[in-house]
Amino acid sequence: MCHSSGVKYWINCVAKNHVLAGVEGGFTQAANGKADPMRRLSAGDVVIFYSEGTTFRAGQRLQAFTAIGRVAGKDPFQVKVTPKLIPWRRRVEYIDSEETSILPLVPDLAFVADKDDWGASLKGGFIGIGEGDATLIAKAMKADLVA
Repeated sequence: MCHSSGVKYWINCVAKNHVLAGVEGGFTQAANGKADPMRRLSAGDVVIFYSEGTTFRAGQRLQAFTAIGRVAGKDPFQVKVTPKLIPWRRRVEYIDSEETSILPLVPDLAFVADKDDWGASLKGGFIGIGEGDATLIAKAMKADLVA
């Protein structure tokens, strides 16, 4: 999950409409706003966004990587969205990229243990991956990870 520079690589499973809100606002959140995933991130880490669909529990099926970025800033923070919704977030500097389907990449992704049931590898919603997988995905997305 990390290489010699200490950078870690993550996949955050988020509906595309929520990814787009994060890109516009320069942030990410995970697991319905829980703090733990945001505390696992460090400045410089790479987060790749996977969207099963266009909207949460609705919309069209995508099965695509929809954005990629680097964590900026040192600490998670909370934002009051509604009186009951105060999610934890991290600042992210998004990298220019193109949406790309996961399907042609599945055979070559090391984090996918069962190639026939590849979706099971994403069930955690926020998972660490190796540098090789991150590089493969970034290349497919035409994203330059060299900061």
